[in-house]
Amino acid sequence: MLAGVGTILTPEQVKAVYAAGADFGVAPGLNESVVKTAQDVGLPFAPGVMTPSEIEKGVVLGCRELKLFPAELSGGVKYMKSVAAPYEHLGLRYMPLGGLTIDTLGAYFATGLTLAVGGSWIAPRATIQEENWAKITENARKTREAIDQARAAQ
Repeated sequence: MLAGVGTILTPEQVKAVYAAGADFGVAPGLNESVVKTAQDVGLPFAPGVMTPSEIEKGVVLGCRELKLFPAELSGGVKYMKSVAAPYEHLGLRYMPLGGLTIDTLGAYFATGLTLAVGGSWIAPRATIQEENWAKITENARKTREAIDQARAAQ
């Protein structure tokens, strides 16, 4: 697993995330100055998109990895496959976030369009506040297993 950081909203946050050693960054939207700063410092970055116009703006900026947000609330896997279809020849990959669970992530990987997923089920706020690191570790292990199973089924 790689450690990605979000929610990145400003160029200053991009620089701080890069300096901290993150493997990649994500944002909920597509902010050109944030994308360009990530490119300038060498931080792999996935801006958030939801519409064809946002996907096209990302492509123009050189992005090939895009965060689809909010994935489940916008129509889930069916929506992702539909909105991605006109761009399949470009080899774009998506990171759906927003409303996913350990039970729904497999369907996203089954599309062949998904690079990664994210969600709060691994480390819910209450579990962090309780400092229940064993539960978070277990959630991460189960998530890794679910991803491996979904990829093996492709």
